[in-house]
Amino acid sequence: MGIRKFDMDNLEKIVKSNNLNWRSLRLMQFGDQGLREFNNQPAIDYFRKWGAEVISIDISGAHGSLPIDLSRKIRWDWYKGYFDIVTNFGTAEHVKDDLMCFNNMLYFCKPNGIMINIAPSDQFTYKYHRRCKRYSVEFFTEWAKTHNCKVIECRITTKEERITPWVLAILQRRN
Repeated sequence: MGIRKFDMDNLEKIVKSNNLNWRSLRLMQFGDQGLREFNNQPAIDYFRKWGAEVISIDISGAHGSLPIDLSRKIRWDWYKGYFDIVTNFGTAEHVKDDLMCFNNMLYFCKPNGIMINIAPSDQFTYKYHRRCKRYSVEFFTEWAKTHNCKVIECRITTKEERITPWVLAILQRRN
């Protein structure tokens, strides 16, 4: 897994457009992510250097992530509705129960907070991702509708943006 420049640009755009500040940002990251443009430096370290409060969850427990299965219902009362931004940069498709993973995102995201999803589209064919799930724009728009979320942006990425077609779904949790 890894965060590409396109993903970072979208994250930065969300931070700016929501008048958030890295120094006070509360960010939950799903997956033990590395930054592709920085020799796969752990993203959790990078975000903390900017001053963000970051929690990362990945079943592997690598690079400071909490070793928790995202396909299980996670209920931590002290973090319910706590995070400004919750990211899924290519993680949910690998989780056994991806719908529970999305529900966990919603649980941790604060009211009016943002959930950023980058997931393989149903148009995506890449031999190393044979066993992962694939998504459509319709999946995310329907999920948002049934979970009281507003769709900020939902589309298939172009080859120039992300090499292969993935779904970018930026959702805002409503009150």
